[in-house]
Amino acid sequence: MLQVSASGRLLISAAEDGSVRVGAAGGRGYWHGAVHDGHHGQVTGAAVSRDDRYLLSAGRDGSFFVQVLSSALSGAAAVEPDVDAVDADDADDATPSASEDPALVVADITLPTHYSIEEAKQKTEEDNLRAAAEEKKLGVRGYLGALRREFLALVAENAASAPAARLPQEVFEVDPGLRAMVEAETQQKMDRTRRELAWESEKIAVGLAKLRAWFLDPVEVERVVMRSFLGGRPGFSCTSFRVAKLSEELRVEIARVHAQDSAGGGSRPSVMGKHGGGSSMTSRPSQIIGGAAGGQGLGSTAEGGSDGGALPTKQELRRVQRQAREEEWAVFNATKPDDKYENPDDVAAIDTAQTTVGDFKLKTDPTYVVPEDQRVNTDRKRRQMVLLEEAVYDIKMDFNARFLALRDVRAAVVREVEAGARRITDITNELEDAQQPEGEEALTVLAEPFRAISSADEYPTENRESVTDAQLAAFDAKRKAAAAEKAAGGLGGFGGGGGGGGDSRGGGGVDGGNKKGGSGAATAVLPPEGGSPADELEEATAVRVSAADPRAAAAAQYPQTALEEAEATAHALRLGHERARLVSRRREMVSTFDASLKDLRREKAALEAELKAADMKRLVVYQELVQLKQFEKRETVLTDKLDSKIAERDDIAVKTEQCTRRLQSKTEEIEGVTEKKKSVLKEFDTMVDESHQFREALLKVCNLPNSYITL
Repeated sequence: MLQVSASGRLLISAAEDGSVRVGAAGGRGYWHGAVHDGHHGQVTGAAVSRDDRYLLSAGRDGSFFVQVLSSALSGAAAVEPDVDAVDADDADDATPSASEDPALVVADITLPTHYSIEEAKQKTEEDNLRAAAEEKKLGVRGYLGALRREFLALVAENAASAPAARLPQEVFEVDPGLRAMVEAETQQKMDRTRRELAWESEKIAVGLAKLRAWFLDPVEVERVVMRSFLGGRPGFSCTSFRVAKLSEELRVEIARVHAQDSAGGGSRPSVMGKHGGGSSMTSRPSQIIGGAAGGQGLGSTAEGGSDGGALPTKQELRRVQRQAREEEWAVFNATKPDDKYENPDDVAAIDTAQTTVGDFKLKTDPTYVVPEDQRVNTDRKRRQMVLLEEAVYDIKMDFNARFLALRDVRAAVVREVEAGARRITDITNELEDAQQPEGEEALTVLAEPFRAISSADEYPTENRESVTDAQLAAFDAKRKAAAAEKAAGGLGGFGGGGGGGGDSRGGGGVDGGNKKGGSGAATAVLPPEGGSPADELEEATAVRVSAADPRAAAAAQYPQTALEEAEATAHALRLGHERARLVSRRREMVSTFDASLKDLRREKAALEAELKAADMKRLVVYQELVQLKQFEKRETVLTDKLDSKIAERDDIAVKTEQCTRRLQSKTEEIEGVTEKKKSVLKEFDTMVDESHQFREALLKVCNLPNSYITL
């Protein structure tokens, strides 16, 4: 292999043994190097750079070398040659070496994503084949395009010909079975693609079902955000409670607790029913005294006024007062209750205290016994926890129900406000008073901040599974960009690696933009209000002027009659009144809704404080339940010990009773023997008198135990 450099000053030659020689054209000196393998590294290509400073060589084994030529060969005078030119006579003794010019050092490629030299070569061949195929396809497409244009020209010529000379449509079908064959092949491809994607589709469906079962199914109500109509700094928002569904075990427990309450506590009498509001049985003594004194005037006498108009003396006055006091005491003593009388109010209060309060013993009293209705065990404490869980759930669900109802009201307000805005715009266009104070005020109201478009967090569940074509297109573009980035990740070495890096960065930017747009785009449940009212008014006015009725234009040339002017004035007044009512209605609805939302927000703040206290109480009750379970275990052990001791006591009592019965039987037996002995002695005295000579000996024999007496 022999080549000449681009400058024409150097001559390059390569051999099959892997050696390369570079020498000056027309000179005798040359550089010789054997850097390639002598057996498998046959040099397939060698060249010199345009500035004659670098030698590039490639071998059949895939090796590639770049070497710096000495200044003597490259023609540079500033750099002293590191490798002297070899004379032709000393060529056999020359040692192959490369220049050690440190001016430029080529760094190794260490990036794992770059192609190797062999891969770059294969990639280049693949690109060439693909380019040839595309060129061939373009030729075929051009030919098909020419045939299609010719066919369409024939069809157009046939359509333009006379009906008698026109050919039927079936004649233009080149191959009648071609359509059926193409449709059959298309259906087969669709079926094959569907079968290939069946496993992937089922996998995605199962994964989606698992995610839904793990994250969505346990949720009763999602967290919903509702914002006020005012935007910017004055705007505010309120959120609902995110409530989880009650578990099946908790529902069963709640039903069991309610069943126990309805069965055991349904007929409980009311304590307040015993205090019937009865009146007092006795009257105040002062009232009785006052009534008696009022019935008897000071000016009357005991004799009924026999002295005529004479004034009573002091003695008579004292006697009258004494009689009055005696009568008062008699009446008062008549109202004195019996010694065994008890006030019904006091009796009722005592009964209430005995049934509800107890015997007033202190809990620190050693003899204090907890009443049965105040005793707490694990079942009652668990019942308390269950009822607390149910109360928290009911509070949250009740608030969420009112919250969602207010959200529906907001949607209705938005629809009514938008309809009113369109009507106000139409009235302003019809009255043509946009520059008048009334029209400007109406347009100013329409220009006030009004948040009508709902965000995604305001309807999180309604549109969760609905997908639009724009979202599908964005997802497809994102997936293609990711695939292109992955495919271009290995580029960057020899064979077009730089372009891959640029495409990757550009793809990332596009993807980021799509991603941002996809996340920020929310499906609006309510339609937007549109542009500014002034723009709508100008557009509507332009449309109205452009589409003016010619008859109206002709009628405008003649002056209106008095009746027509009166009707126009009345109509304008009606429209003005309707517009003012719509403006007032708009402001009233917006302010009323914002006030209601603010009240709901304030109520939620109070509920959150109560729910936080309920959470703390729940924790305390749980700890109490744990303590009660420990106490119950100890109580079970002590109860078992008590039962065993009671059984031992009963056993001892039974044995004691048996011993008592045996002792009693022995006592009765001894008493019988004693009586029998007495009768025997008595009979002995009758048979043997005291003068008998053997009386003492016989008496000793009689006193011996029965076991010693033998007949």
